[in-house]
Amino acid sequence: MSQIIDHETGEIRSLTVAGRSALQVSPDAAAAQTTLLMKHAGGLFPRDMSQAQAAILARLSLAYGLDPFAEEIILYQGKPYTTIKGLNRVAANDERFDGMEDPVPATPEQREAFLCMPGEAFWLVRVWRKDRRLPAVGYGRAGGKTERNDLVKSGRLDLADMAIKRAKHRALREAFAMPLPSIEDQNED
Repeated sequence: MSQIIDHETGEIRSLTVAGRSALQVSPDAAAAQTTLLMKHAGGLFPRDMSQAQAAILARLSLAYGLDPFAEEIILYQGKPYTTIKGLNRVAANDERFDGMEDPVPATPEQREAFLCMPGEAFWLVRVWRKDRRLPAVGYGRAGGKTERNDLVKSGRLDLADMAIKRAKHRALREAFAMPLPSIEDQNED
């Protein structure tokens, strides 16, 4: 069972969530969630969000147990993307999750193998599952030439945090496969 909250009335409704397929979500649940999402277009969601985009976001959020109001799944350039918050929830709710190691900077050998540029942040994260012998490994990089220029112009140059977030996201996606694109991957060189 999953629940949705009508953020205008505060009413909590229980919904039956399908087994990880957006096509199997109850049409009534999807319609209710779509209506709720459309009420918040221009606020929490893009002003130009279409009914079709809201319906897709609704079905995916219900199928995967993700909360679009908590930004676990979002629309970016008109398409649905999972965020690190969403993948953290997927992992935490999966009984096979056995932890995530603290991020570590890549070794010089790893940096060389991945053709890192000087000044580029490059981090490694491992996610463990109880049913696997080896961990899922995620590498994250930030600060390639184009990205660095954009970050300098915007005044946000926190490359290590960005690379760590990307590494976590990739490791979680590897451990708990979700057929949705990642917002964290969109700005990498």
